[in-house]
Amino acid sequence: MARSVSPSPVSLDDLLDVLGALVVVLDVEGRVVRFNRACEELTGYREAEVAGKPVWDVLIAEGDSEAVRAVFDDLHESVLPNSNMNDWITKNGERRRIAWSNTVSLGNQGRVEYVIGTGIDITDRLAVESALRRNRTLLQSMIATSPDAIITIDEEARIESFNTAAEEMFGYIAGDVIGMNVNVLMPEPYRAEHDGYLRRYEETGEKRIIGIGREVVGLRKDGTTFPIELAVGEVELGDQRRFTGFIRDITKRREAEDQLRTSLQRIQEIQAEFTHVSRLSAMGEMAATLAHELNQPLTAVMNYVQAGRRVMKSDRPDTQEKIEDVLSKASAQAHRAGEIIRRLRSFVARGESEKLPDDINEVVADACDLALVGARTEGVVFTTQLDEKLPPVMVDRVQIQQVVVNLLRNSIDALEGRSDAVIQVTTRQDGDSVRVAVADNGPGLDEEIADKLFQSFNTSKPDGMGIGLSVSRSIVEDHDGRIDAAPCEGGGVEFWFTLPLAE
Repeated sequence: MARSVSPSPVSLDDLLDVLGALVVVLDVEGRVVRFNRACEELTGYREAEVAGKPVWDVLIAEGDSEAVRAVFDDLHESVLPNSNMNDWITKNGERRRIAWSNTVSLGNQGRVEYVIGTGIDITDRLAVESALRRNRTLLQSMIATSPDAIITIDEEARIESFNTAAEEMFGYIAGDVIGMNVNVLMPEPYRAEHDGYLRRYEETGEKRIIGIGREVVGLRKDGTTFPIELAVGEVELGDQRRFTGFIRDITKRREAEDQLRTSLQRIQEIQAEFTHVSRLSAMGEMAATLAHELNQPLTAVMNYVQAGRRVMKSDRPDTQEKIEDVLSKASAQAHRAGEIIRRLRSFVARGESEKLPDDINEVVADACDLALVGARTEGVVFTTQLDEKLPPVMVDRVQIQQVVVNLLRNSIDALEGRSDAVIQVTTRQDGDSVRVAVADNGPGLDEEIADKLFQSFNTSKPDGMGIGLSVSRSIVEDHDGRIDAAPCEGGGVEFWFTLPLAE
């Protein structure tokens, strides 16, 4: 037969020790009678260390001790708070906030014999609540003082909060718009489209602006509109969504951008004018000798016409043939004069810059012919080495010719009076660019102007304007190229510039 075993009785002390709550039993003098395990773990005291001692002498914080003493002084009248909070000081000096639920144990004659306190350590909870309050206060302060408008709405687009910056920006006070559809702050067509965006997002999850941001238009209370930068954040609170709009008035930024565009446009106009002045300056230097260049073909035309008249008056049998030959030669000389004038007019003309794919060798060759018009080149050996396999470059033909003319005429001026003068123009491919160089065996660079070679109004010529190289740099950089100079071996200087290949 199986033997039944009776369960061992569980003592009250055992029950108190397994409880998670703090349990302390005090006599009517406030001395500790029972101090459960939870109390020991919290305070660091063993029960034997505190037993028989008034609780205010061992555990109660100094600021709370008088209130606790007063409770025990009034126990004969059964005055006891059902609940209270005070601080316990642990063995290592840490302060812990305890929330107590209190009761008394009465003797046979109805007198209070013991006070039983059941407590919960709420120190950490209070710290969290305090941190939350601080964070909430800080957040509210940040929202209130933010220079950007901050507006929150619910899923139905109703406004729930409207900060000070929003009031100043839109002209409403918060009480006017709380509960209204946020589209009241939008002009058409945004107003009609807004609720549809929210419905579409709810149905499809497609984001048009949430988490992305964009520039739109706001509507003030007085009916005026203004440009804004809008970013929208989303937060889920349980099964509900809230949307927060961060709005910045970009009116001043737009005005600054418009002013900048106007300024840049004006700078471009000034630069174009500057470039044109440079070409006129170059032509001014050529003007004194242009008459000689044009005089030769025009004189030849006149001579051929007079010869033709004489042939017509003669009785030679080959009159017709001679007249045709003379007129053909006159026509060639007239064409030569016209070509000189055409090139000069094209060079001096002020027009819109237009970059087109072009053969750099043809551009350089035409520029060389132009630069040598009327130049003092007696005794100058002029050579070219143009790579015939170069791919096209994207250039404004007249502007690049201006660069080559400026460099050539600088070399011609530097070589004046030399009997062994040499100028060489070369072109070659350099990676994904074409390199054009003008080299001479002149005196080289003046150290005083070498460091500011490409600055405006910097020149070593007594009658020069000092804008040729500055304009040349602007033109080359506008073509996404580079321009520089370096000494040549044996003396002289080489000016070179690069132009990217046409795509």
